[in-house]
Amino acid sequence: MNEEAFRLFASFIDSELKTEALLTLHELVQHLSCRQSHLMASIITPLLESEDAEGLELCLKIVCNLSSDSDVKPYLISLGIVSRLSPILSEGTFAECCLEILRNLCDVEEATVLITKTDRCLGSVAEYLDTGSPKEREHAVVILLAVCSHSSEDCLLVMKEGVIPALVDLSVNGIDEAKGCSMKLLHLLRDLRRTDQLNNSCSQEVVVTDVVEGPPDSSIHKQPIPKSSRFFQRKLNIFSKPRSLTLF
Repeated sequence: MNEEAFRLFASFIDSELKTEALLTLHELVQHLSCRQSHLMASIITPLLESEDAEGLELCLKIVCNLSSDSDVKPYLISLGIVSRLSPILSEGTFAECCLEILRNLCDVEEATVLITKTDRCLGSVAEYLDTGSPKEREHAVVILLAVCSHSSEDCLLVMKEGVIPALVDLSVNGIDEAKGCSMKLLHLLRDLRRTDQLNNSCSQEVVVTDVVEGPPDSSIHKQPIPKSSRFFQRKLNIFSKPRSLTLF
């Protein structure tokens, strides 16, 4: 199909033949060249803000097909696909299709970054991890694993969504990839938590050491100590012995 014929079909999207035009484009999307796929993406992506449920569903299906093309993924991201999908995903009507698109895009790092930064997007994905259909839960765990694979900061964001119980359930009862991905994500979050606990423990130990030993200050020793304070000093010296550090 040449570009001129393609644009002719696309022109009917703004007419009363919108549904028929989208159905035709949905059939054609499976046979497009890379150049035509980019043209399709530029035409269809803005339509995701449509309030027409039937038209929106067809547009999502077309974008879903386009999002599996590695050459088109960066272009879809540049068109703001993540921010356009977020409100649709939070409404829940076409959740599975939205999650599948995000899953397809997640091998591009920019997409995972946008998922964490786009309002309500990460929270919605995490919610479907717990409440979605088996397929929606699978899409969600794959997305979250991709997000967590990039940085510890993103892992912390995911943990704040309270995903652990749902991940444990998926590791036992999930379908297809959901089991394996949930196990990988649990291990990743567990290792992060252990590292965080170790860092906190080391930080506390350093603070305690500084408090117990204290900086040398010769001027302090030159000051006379009142007799009334010597009794308390002897008591406090008990806690300043090095063996007290073994408690931390």
